Formats: sequence, C-alpha cells, structure tokens
Amino acid sequence: MVKERRNARLRLIQELYAELVSGKLDWTTKDFKEYTYDKEYYKSLKNTVLTHKDKIKKLVEEFSPHRSLKDTNPVDLAILLVGISEAFILKEVPVKVAINEAIEIAKLYGNANSYKYVNGVLGALLKNKFQDALKE
Repeated sequence: MVKERRNARLRLIQELYAELVSGKLDWTTKDFKEYTYDKEYYKSLKNTVLTHKDKIKKLVEEFSPHRSLKDTNPVDLAILLVGISEAFILKEVPVKVAINEAIEIAKLYGNANSYKYVNGVLGALLKNKFQDALKE
C-alpha cells in the first residue's frame, strides 16, 4: 500500500510537471512510465490539487521569500502542490509523513537543492500552523 501511494504521488507530480512546462492542462499520460498505483488515492489527491492549486501557489510564494513563483523549478512546484495538498488539505496521512514523502521525492527527482527548498516551504507552513488558512 505504501509503494502504491508513493506511485500515485509520482504519477500526479509527472502530470503537474508536464502541465507547468507545457502551459496546458493535458492529463494524457500515455507517455508516462506505467507502474502500479493506488487509483483511488490518486483521484482524491488529484482532485484536491486541482481544487486548491491557486491558493497553494500563493502560499508557496508567501513562504518562499527568496524565490518568486515564476523562478521556482517546475519539479519543485509540482512536488509542493502535491505535498501541501496531501499534508494540509487532504489529511489522509499524518502531516509529517506527507512532508517526509515530499522531501524524499524531491531528493530523487529534483536538483541538488530541491529537497532543502521543499523542506523549507513545508516546514514554514507547519511551523506557522497554516492548516486552518488552507481550509475553504
């Protein structure tokens, strides 16, 4: 189950990255690596990201004082969209587990400093208890 959830996160991050780079919302994933993933969790997480994407982007910019949103690496932004959605909105896993997953994914797929950036933004959100600010 753990691996299938991570794969659900990875699939969504791939899709968000493709959208951020291409500038269009195209959820066609025929060219993406196929792997077993938790389809229900993926749908729930995807729905959460899409519903709250604009709000999450504002929070990323607010809690990233040294980097504007337009200067944020698309991989990092995709990871943060999923990580913030999972940790602070969806809440199907403990907050610290969701944050750790985002950091580990950033270590695997981001650049050398991605995990530090992702950790900094997510840590600032956790420290400032912005869970309530994210609720509708």
